[in-house]
Amino acid sequence: LVFDEPTSVLTPQETRALFQTIRNLKVEGKSVVYISHKLWEILEIADRITVLRRGMRQGTVERSEASPAMLTRLMFGEELQAAGGGRWEEPAGREAALLLQDVSALDDRGVPALNGVTLELRTGEILGVAGVEGNGQRELAEAIAGTRPVACGRIVLAGRDVTRWTPRQRRQAGLAYIPEDRDADGVGLELSVADNLIATRYHRRPLSAWGVLRGGAIARFCRARVERFGVRASGLAAKARTLSGGNLQRLVVAREAGESPRVLVAAHPTRGVDMSAIRSIHRALLELRDGGTGILLISGDLDEVLALSDRIATIYRGRITGVVGRHEADRERIGALMLGVEGRGVEGRSS
Repeated sequence: LVFDEPTSVLTPQETRALFQTIRNLKVEGKSVVYISHKLWEILEIADRITVLRRGMRQGTVERSEASPAMLTRLMFGEELQAAGGGRWEEPAGREAALLLQDVSALDDRGVPALNGVTLELRTGEILGVAGVEGNGQRELAEAIAGTRPVACGRIVLAGRDVTRWTPRQRRQAGLAYIPEDRDADGVGLELSVADNLIATRYHRRPLSAWGVLRGGAIARFCRARVERFGVRASGLAAKARTLSGGNLQRLVVAREAGESPRVLVAAHPTRGVDMSAIRSIHRALLELRDGGTGILLISGDLDEVLALSDRIATIYRGRITGVVGRHEADRERIGALMLGVEGRGVEGRSS
């Protein structure tokens, strides 16, 4: 049996059940190949561990001999430092960067996907949204970005009601958006690296003047973004489709995070990218937070949510089931809330 990232949409409780199933299969004499970028999963379930880098085997070790430091050295040639940490203060008392009040929205089939969502994102914090995929996360991000209409409720950005504003108007007010599907919504695959980087601000100075694009200013702007965010491409004129998945995601992050927005909605910002890109993107998010940006982090990777978030909101069937402070969060508690089970001591549905 081959399992390829099997826990990406599972709660901690479901992951434990899967691991027990795999152990039972092993007892029955079945052979299992388990592929994952989550080191703790590999260390918990594997008997032997093989590390691949750029399509080549770097080594195979017995579980009893393996450690996270050893595995990261094999994966990257050096031991990477954790992306988390840095300055963090309790965000209570800070002004609201983004406020959702009783927001409801329909999905693409016309079925209710968000049901009275109330959330407050404060300046200089990362508010993680955890939930099993398909519980309204996509609709939540699109409603805030302005690409999905709101059936009822209010969206307030930096003190202004933007519920009926267009996506461009919201961007001009300080909103940035990393969509969950980079190929369909995040980049123009047939456009150049430069065109993708300026796609949201080509109409502004210094990139254009009097309706005319300024080539020199665009080149300087794009080179700075490519260097800052580590986008690897053959040149600014290269088409986006020639980039790897990790570099495509870096390209989206470079465009959206490059000018320190007031609010960044980051939907699955590291999905489908390697660990080097994951750490690069995590560092960019933490730098934005430390600079005062409010970040709504929507991710199906609970490890990512736990590592980066200052507070964590859980969503189930389009409703917020709880908001937990960073120092109160644990996998069991968050997992229960992801399944719609109310826990004691959470801040509440509307924190």
